[in-house]
Amino acid sequence: MSNWEILEQMAKKMRDDASKAVAETQALIDDQSVLRDRTISILDQYQSRIIATQKHAGYFRDFQLYQNAIKQLQQGVIQIESKIRVLEFEIKKRRKKLSQAESERQKYVKLIERDKNVEKRRMQRIESAELDDIGRQIYCRKRHLA
Repeated sequence: MSNWEILEQMAKKMRDDASKAVAETQALIDDQSVLRDRTISILDQYQSRIIATQKHAGYFRDFQLYQNAIKQLQQGVIQIESKIRVLEFEIKKRRKKLSQAESERQKYVKLIERDKNVEKRRMQRIESAELDDIGRQIYCRKRHLA
């Protein structure tokens, strides 16, 4: 195993680790988005209940409870959206790292291919030299026989 192949394996491992980190961060973003959507859905339900309780004068306490719950849900939505923004920033960094790791791996793959081509050309030159030597020997033998 050549040095380039070892370096390529290390770069491949770095790329795989970066890819895993991107996938994990994306999963967190998806989870937070689902949570935000559910919270907004609950918020909408509470707002519709407030409208219903405003029509009835005897439900003032319920009205206050819904208002407090709505404020808490709105704060929750803000916090969730803040987490999503942080995670989106993090995923951008991780995707950049993934891109760098992939380009590093591709660089080593090209170096491995270059070394293989150099070795192939060297073997072709050796084989050509051997064939030339055999051709000279045959020519010399024919000349001595003639």
